[in-house]
Amino acid sequence: MQYGLKAGPLSAQYRRGAGKREPYLERGRDCARLTLPSVLPDEGHNAHTTLETPYQSVGAEGVTNLTAKLSLALFPASSSFFRLRIDEQQLDLEEQTFLQDPDVAAEVEASLSLVEKSIMDEFELAAWRPRLTQTLRSLVVTGNALLWVEGRMLKNYALSHYVAERDGRGQPVSITAHEKVAWGTLPAATQEKVKLNNPSCQHEAHNEVSMYTAADKLEDGKWLLRQEIGGTEIYSKRVADNKCPFIPLTWNRVDGEDYGRGKVDEVLGSLQSLEVLSEASLKAASLASKHVLLNGVNSGVSDRRLQNSRDGDIISGVTDLASIKFLTVEKGADLQILLNRIDALEKQLQRAFLDFEAVRRQAERVTAEEIRTIALQLEETLGGVYSSLTQELQLPLVQRLMESVDLPSDTKKNIRPVIIAGLDALGRGHDFQRISTFVQAIGGTFGPEALTYLNTTHLLKRTAVSLGLDPAEVIKSEEQLAQEQQQQQMMALAQQAAGPAVTALANSTQQPPTGETA
Repeated sequence: MQYGLKAGPLSAQYRRGAGKREPYLERGRDCARLTLPSVLPDEGHNAHTTLETPYQSVGAEGVTNLTAKLSLALFPASSSFFRLRIDEQQLDLEEQTFLQDPDVAAEVEASLSLVEKSIMDEFELAAWRPRLTQTLRSLVVTGNALLWVEGRMLKNYALSHYVAERDGRGQPVSITAHEKVAWGTLPAATQEKVKLNNPSCQHEAHNEVSMYTAADKLEDGKWLLRQEIGGTEIYSKRVADNKCPFIPLTWNRVDGEDYGRGKVDEVLGSLQSLEVLSEASLKAASLASKHVLLNGVNSGVSDRRLQNSRDGDIISGVTDLASIKFLTVEKGADLQILLNRIDALEKQLQRAFLDFEAVRRQAERVTAEEIRTIALQLEETLGGVYSSLTQELQLPLVQRLMESVDLPSDTKKNIRPVIIAGLDALGRGHDFQRISTFVQAIGGTFGPEALTYLNTTHLLKRTAVSLGLDPAEVIKSEEQLAQEQQQQQMMALAQQAAGPAVTALANSTQQPPTGETA
């Protein structure tokens, strides 16, 4: 037996892991019921099942908002989320010296930029962005998600469709996924292989069969991939660590546990309290809006006449108006306490889900700087999540994408991807905040003349980097500035030299021809 490798069929391996997964599965479903029930529906769910609808929408709005922010931070829509760099450790001394030539370095950077564009084109053509948004949504709600990346295909597995095992360091060593596939969608060779192993197998094209796919870590660091359909092994092969198609993800994992816990799990108590109070407020509002007439015995009007009357009707015979009144519920003060508590819980949850509208003070004058500062503080609370997703999601995705780009093996070996979105973007945003505050403080405290003491070129470069821009593309180099200054000086000298000649020419045009009087 080797490392994460298990004996027996994959179906048995999946059933063994399902027992350890059960507590996380139940808690994930509790989180989904109060936010987005479709993320992890109950066992036995199908197209005819009606999902539960929570009494409040704060959970759903919060998950949607946080997922959108994560997606935008990790995979920016208008730029690449990684850069390719030369891995100097893979180069010998002669190659390192060769790269120190500025012209060579510029040519290499240009070539790497083209490769980056090719990889991002693959990313966009494969339409991975919407699928990754689903993955992030599952992470926020349940704390777990599993990706299968093979070529351009990216598939999501919910927590209810896979089991995983990790070692003491938290690294995955065994993953088994289960799914139902239509018999008619299987390749003819696969169908024949299953029938050969099980002659009594009779399947219609629309019938579904169980398919198990597993990846087990071997002692040499490689993965053993196996697939099984109907008890028949379809394939078994070894792949390198960075080529394993499975990418297991967790939001926040406790040491010693195989699965993670989501953002919703962290605020589950507040969501449950809000759900109870929202249901109570709805019932109280329904009761308060109920119109019931109390018809006294001295009113002189029958109950039926009151019940059948319409707006504008005249009813005769009323002798005591005080005998007819509406039933009222004297619970206004109690309802106000209920509403205040609901409002407090909603604001807590909105802050937890990074809804920046919730941080705005209820005041006439709220500065934009105040909003930005608080929003940045809230973003920083996700620093650990960004760091984890950089290593577990972004970097493996780039490595899989690089395999789909036609590059020589030596070239792939000598370049490495560097993630520039997510955690790095958060750090750059903090740098921009500090630079802006510093410059404003200097100008506001000591006056505009104090800005002349600042290293303007350095600040411009730091600001460009903090905004995710390439300083070389947006800031002029010292050589460019010197060349422009030299051109301006030459133009000024030319104008000075041409000045007398122009004046003489102007005077000559104003003088009359020889022999004529003015």
